[in-house]
Amino acid sequence: TTDDFRVFGASNTENIIRGQKDWAVSLYYDSVLKARTNNDGFKVHGDVVSEPNVGNADAAFRGYPEGSAVYTWFRGYSSDGAHNAGMITHSGQTLFLDSANNQHIYYRANGTGNHYFQTNSTTRMTINANNIFLPDSQVINFGAGNDMQLYHDTSNNHINYSNGNLLIR
Repeated sequence: TTDDFRVFGASNTENIIRGQKDWAVSLYYDSVLKARTNNDGFKVHGDVVSEPNVGNADAAFRGYPEGSAVYTWFRGYSSDGAHNAGMITHSGQTLFLDSANNQHIYYRANGTGNHYFQTNSTTRMTINANNIFLPDSQVINFGAGNDMQLYHDTSNNHINYSNGNLLIR
């Protein structure tokens, strides 16, 4: 029909582009759907890689399914190549913040709300604008062998140490 625009390969059998009035624009690779517009946005089927400076890759993003997991990757670089930062998540279970060249890593969120650090859906630490909170019986360990421990249970404060002296000055 006149409301269906198509671009085929030379043999007229391989889909390349299809545009449908009031519907979608679809992009294909080797007749396999790779991207499509729709009424609520843009859908991508497969990897997404953004490299604004091809060959120099100042920034890149990739997101794709991997088996039953989802893998996302981001890496950004300063124009002089001296600073970079990245974030990797896999299955929503692991978040790595990476800073090469021994640069600082800042965790920042806008607003004044609490920042929660959790494992297995249990809050292990909360940080707000003024305080750091640990739940009762959450232990802070010091030293390679946990030589000193500091914690509060529901009714007592504890400082445990296994070597040397405890000096309070």
